[in-house]
Amino acid sequence: MVPRVVTYYGQPTKSICPFCGTTFAQFLGGFQKLLSRFQSPRLTTAILNKLFIITLGFSFLWLVSDQISVSGQLSLIAFFG
Repeated sequence: MVPRVVTYYGQPTKSICPFCGTTFAQFLGGFQKLLSRFQSPRLTTAILNKLFIITLGFSFLWLVSDQISVSGQLSLIAFFG
């Protein structure tokens, strides 16, 4: 079988089987190639975990500063954080 390449405005998008029409391989565009170099599921999960911990910390700091009377600076730091 010799697959046929389907192009869109001169850019190859996928190769298909000439007999049944199923997709043999898909080709990524330039921007998709760039994004795929920087994406990994582990990295995304690690960043989300760190952001969640930071958010919990600032929320706790804000709640504590509201319950006890401390200077307004601590409350502002927690609120804007």
